[in-house]
Amino acid sequence: MLNLYRPLTKEEYNLYSDSFRELYKKHSPPGRTTPAIEIKLSIEEYLEKNKDSDYIFIYDSYGTFCKCQNGKLIYQCQNSYTENGMDMSSRTATWQIAMREQYHVPEQYKIRMFYIQNEIDGWIAHCEQTNTLMVEDKNGFLYIYHQDGSLKFQPTLEQYIYSLDNEYTEDPRGNNMSQLESDIIAHFCQLISVLRKSEWFRNRNSFSMTGNKIQNADMPSLTQTVFALLYIRQLIDNNDHIINRAFNIYSKHSKCRQKTDFIKEKVKYIIKFLSEPPHFYGLGNIVVSRRHLIEVFQYGALIIHGPEKIDKSLRELYNKLYENEKIKIMSIFSLNSIMEQIVCFSSLIATFIQKDVCKWIDEKKVPVPDIIWQHSMFSWNTSNNKEKDLT
Repeated sequence: MLNLYRPLTKEEYNLYSDSFRELYKKHSPPGRTTPAIEIKLSIEEYLEKNKDSDYIFIYDSYGTFCKCQNGKLIYQCQNSYTENGMDMSSRTATWQIAMREQYHVPEQYKIRMFYIQNEIDGWIAHCEQTNTLMVEDKNGFLYIYHQDGSLKFQPTLEQYIYSLDNEYTEDPRGNNMSQLESDIIAHFCQLISVLRKSEWFRNRNSFSMTGNKIQNADMPSLTQTVFALLYIRQLIDNNDHIINRAFNIYSKHSKCRQKTDFIKEKVKYIIKFLSEPPHFYGLGNIVVSRRHLIEVFQYGALIIHGPEKIDKSLRELYNKLYENEKIKIMSIFSLNSIMEQIVCFSSLIATFIQKDVCKWIDEKKVPVPDIIWQHSMFSWNTSNNKEKDLT
């Protein structure tokens, strides 16, 4: 049946966009999908035929052929790997075991399941229709695995963008990167490095509840958390905001716009992430955003500045977080989780920038950073503390 259908082209959709919107509104396919048109029909005949139909055939976001009925995608799989009482995790594990045996996948590769749990049939159908699997090696690289055992590297979007070459250019005003600008980029990269290698980042951040009662909490200590709060300030404070400053400098001297546009979206995502409220309902009634929660701890808890310099409202909010033991633990857990995510988001940006700027330094197009390398700042032998590259 698959060979009798083809996806809609962009030109066809643009020509009949209003008609297809009405059709989609009726059947409500989830996510990004494309109508599957019978080859023997014209578009006009297809629209007329499906006007009163209870379902339509579509291609989902992975290009998998399926049927949509009442907003639900229905896949035709040879084996759905479903048994009575089997949960999604068990189904996935059963499918992976069967595929390893059927495809003779070596043990060094992990078979990946990319669909979210309620769409597991979609991924199974996709693999059946393409006669391929997606596998991951020990380094986290993805490959398409064919039945004959051949592998094809399948880079993620991040890996593809990272691989792009990016030549150094003067900024629009004809200026080269200054020593200060080189130092700012180097400082951003080392700040992320310090945070990622810290005890705070390696420490476990978790708590468990039974019903409405907290049973256990395991979070970073005072010294570990204060350490992180001080560094995080440079990543989110409107005056410091080292991420924006480093990116703006990098962008001015980058020839590859595809790479700079990608990083720009990541920078915007961090700003959006910080502006959104914390997930826990109780915290959303006290603080307005994730950034606000961090500032309540930084300033309301008097970690940065003393009482005479702090807005009284921040101290009152911190006291409110501290009054209820459950809210207190949730707020500390959320604080550490938010900071961890900021570091992870920022780390991706730093990795992209660092790769290109290191190359520009090697080519002697950019000044060598002239900053103290903080990893060795407090070590006994400080004779070689000045950072001469970004690695």
